[in-house]
Amino acid sequence: MNERTTIPLAHLVPNPINPRGPVAPESVADLAESIRIHGVLQPLLVCPDGVPGHYRVVVGHRRVVAAVLAGLTAVPCTVREISDREQLQIMLVENLQRADLSPLAEAHAYEDLLRTGLTLCEIARQVGVTPGTIKHRLDLLLLPERVQDLIDRRQLAPTAALPLLNLESAAQQIRLATSAVRRGLSGREVKHAVEMHTSRVGRRTPPRPRQPGAPVPAGPIAARLGGQTGYVSWPRIEAGVAFACRDCGLGGTLVCKDCPLEILLCALIGPTAD
Repeated sequence: MNERTTIPLAHLVPNPINPRGPVAPESVADLAESIRIHGVLQPLLVCPDGVPGHYRVVVGHRRVVAAVLAGLTAVPCTVREISDREQLQIMLVENLQRADLSPLAEAHAYEDLLRTGLTLCEIARQVGVTPGTIKHRLDLLLLPERVQDLIDRRQLAPTAALPLLNLESAAQQIRLATSAVRRGLSGREVKHAVEMHTSRVGRRTPPRPRQPGAPVPAGPIAARLGGQTGYVSWPRIEAGVAFACRDCGLGGTLVCKDCPLEILLCALIGPTAD
């Protein structure tokens, strides 16, 4: 069914799953004035509401409120049978086409669309953007809330926020984001600051490896492989000893008994008889 008809405003009900929520009358004052002069030029998209003669609005919530303000009693509509899932998808896509949508609101809309079962490429085709653009918006949701708040208040541009994801901790991301806002740094300058930080971290001297037999704090791997006391002892290993993981059975043979990396591997998964 795809019927074009005129429906009384009293028979139209707001969509309960509309992601934008209720429309404030003051936000559509200009639209109401335009409708008062020219009428509703584009029909609303509606679907049956379950009550005979009543319809649920899918596209056109702002036009309904504006039409009421303009004094209309009925509006042109296209009636179509639409599932709840498709209604949500249509409303989210329409919401993404708003010019005043904030980057984070856009990111949440993409996230909601993914939850409906659409793929990244399908969303990109419907909205008219590249999959890369969608991914960059979704990446903003990985940032700490304090950084997202700076983005939401339009104090920090998304291009300046994305490089922060290369920092190790949320505390570092918040610190640099706050500094970027205070100093008015561009996206390029924030990216350079992040690269300088990560290069300094990369140049730090790694800790000297422990010697065989020294106690090592039992981390998740060691604990999973049998460490019960909080410490495991590094085995004294000779070349040619075979080792295998007690969980998956994967392993190999120690080639060099003096290689710290191979000693660490054997210490973690435990030597076994060849």
